[in-house]
Amino acid sequence: EEEWYSLLNSDTGPTGQRNKLRLYAKLKTCFKQEKYLEIIKNPMIRSNLTKLRISAHNLAIEKGRYQKPFGNGASNSDHYKSRVCKYCNENKVENEYHFTLECTKYDEQRKCFIESLPIEFRNKSPHELFLLLMKSNISSLISPFAKFIQNITDERKLATLC
Repeated sequence: EEEWYSLLNSDTGPTGQRNKLRLYAKLKTCFKQEKYLEIIKNPMIRSNLTKLRISAHNLAIEKGRYQKPFGNGASNSDHYKSRVCKYCNENKVENEYHFTLECTKYDEQRKCFIESLPIEFRNKSPHELFLLLMKSNISSLISPFAKFIQNITDERKLATLC
């Protein structure tokens, strides 16, 4: 269990690249099954949330991991910064946080989702809210959040087809 935690929190993976599990390390604090796996009954909705949590998705942050850096001498951090969201004009790295709480493409769905949250959660900073939602074991938070993730994932897939 101790070895698991140290590998999870390492800055680099076995290949020397940035650790693929950078987000998961912030979410996972002990070696046990997460409650959301029991709470979310729909396998597709549960799967999309799990993929987001473990970075097994098609966001630019991950897709770019497998592309070669541009130009000679381009550093890994330069390459990381080039993984920009192509679905909005914010010029930000398309990571899980951007996809969930920043990308303007999903403003309408996000607004509806956030308005459905109890007031004490709506007043959190975006970063606090993101971690709270991703770590939540509260059924009344995690179920609507997982459905929101499913909705914006579906919308992203449709936009990719066009």
